[in-house]
Amino acid sequence: MQRLSRCAWARVAASLPCRHAGESRSMHVPSMREITSIENIAVIGGGSIGSLLSGRIAAVSRMRDRVWLLTGSSEHASAVKAVRGIVVKEEGTVGTKTMMGQVRVAESLSEVEDLKRESQSLYGFGKPSIVFIAVKQAGLRKAAEQAARVLSGSHGSLCIAVMNGVGHMEVIHKALRYHDVSTTLIQGIYSGGAYMMEPGVVAHAGRGTLDVCEYGSIDTVSSSLLEQAVQLLNDSGIPTQICQDILQRTWRKVCVNASINALTTILGEKNGFLLENEESCELIRDIAKEGFQVACAVLEREKGADSQELREFVEEGWVGLLVACLWQNSDVGRAEQETCANLAMNVARDTCKNTSSMLADVWNFMPGSDRLYNSFSQQMLKGRITEIEAINGMIVNEGLKHGIATPVNLTLLRLIRCMEKRNQQNSP
Repeated sequence: MQRLSRCAWARVAASLPCRHAGESRSMHVPSMREITSIENIAVIGGGSIGSLLSGRIAAVSRMRDRVWLLTGSSEHASAVKAVRGIVVKEEGTVGTKTMMGQVRVAESLSEVEDLKRESQSLYGFGKPSIVFIAVKQAGLRKAAEQAARVLSGSHGSLCIAVMNGVGHMEVIHKALRYHDVSTTLIQGIYSGGAYMMEPGVVAHAGRGTLDVCEYGSIDTVSSSLLEQAVQLLNDSGIPTQICQDILQRTWRKVCVNASINALTTILGEKNGFLLENEESCELIRDIAKEGFQVACAVLEREKGADSQELREFVEEGWVGLLVACLWQNSDVGRAEQETCANLAMNVARDTCKNTSSMLADVWNFMPGSDRLYNSFSQQMLKGRITEIEAINGMIVNEGLKHGIATPVNLTLLRLIRCMEKRNQQNSP
């Protein structure tokens, strides 16, 4: 893909609809009929998922200029400010549209406070109703602190974390409690794909669903706000649904990410390469099978083998993966292990052109070049710490707790750690 200059993107952006053809790109002051319980939305994290969320939500007419993106990338912030928005380009199974979401960007908490004061002056409300956290595990603690400060003084609000791996919800929960923030914490698992084409431009490259579930209790007001948030996300082109228990979906995503990201990072190839030869397909199956066995043990520990919740999961679908562990049916277990492995391969097929962020972190590939990588890779290229510890590392650690051998995941974990250290030593 030819890389466009910022001025070129500004010309493109000027011609794009915010959501529907013919709408003005000027500051949009909503009528009373347009205003719901959702006032402002803040997204913490300017990576691919954070940019996708803010860009698509802001493309909905009633949310224009009321979506704020807090990012640590000055280059990304400058690009967004230049056209006062984020360009979202659909690819593959998602579609062929290109749209502009009018997003306000901030690089610091003080700039967020400026946005609050501006909103108060324009609309009569200044605080965000919803804060999304969409960062990598390495940026979790900082993002959790930022979320607590952004939500300070807000009541009846939501904090929705859309992240990979396991363990981040506890960190966010502690940060909110430490700052005495009264908000409802929501966990989100997104199965779609996105990558940054260049600063200010994100590609929506893989169709998927955002599953959300409350972390702890939820009151009537927050429940109503969550339903409105789900409707808004669906209207924005991000299929979203509320689920009763997200634990099994979390481990399903862990197994899929573990099976793809580390392999593409080590090989230095796009996701689709994994489907091109028998050896890599066998590796996907081996990684997924180890993850399945660990997930079974974790879910049995957390929910109990005879719990009604688990039985409901089985009726709903994916928890068939738990059957081997919970009901000792080895025949079903083998079949469901293959289901888990097949799921990983389906994701690799749907995102065959994507570069995982882990790969981008390890190898210095630039978006738009011949090689695109996953989130692991994107992080490694820049000398960053990847999410390997929260994905393959979590499978290994939980396996040790339950006496389950995970040799393939352990090998991948050690290899990525070596690559991280090498890149940190070589980075300027």
